[in-house]
Amino acid sequence: MKAKGTKKVTTDDLARMVQNGFSDLKGNMVSKKEFSEFQGVVLDQFRLLNAEVKDIKTTLGPTVVIVAQQERRIQTLESRLDHVEKKVGIVH
Repeated sequence: MKAKGTKKVTTDDLARMVQNGFSDLKGNMVSKKEFSEFQGVVLDQFRLLNAEVKDIKTTLGPTVVIVAQQERRIQTLESRLDHVEKKVGIVH
């Protein structure tokens, strides 16, 4: 049963609606050239990021070694201080 006020859609109307949908979709899509340019920019940014991470790792490596050495030295000094405090009679 047909509802009141409903317009009958012809095949021409349907074809026009489908065509408009494809036209809208095509307008929102990028071309292969635009995509390639964007891809190039993204790849360049990843290369820069990779170089920066490598620089950070190169700089951080020796710093980690120095920190580990300092921690061992602090532990040694704390141990020696504890020993001296016990000898002197200053115990916590």
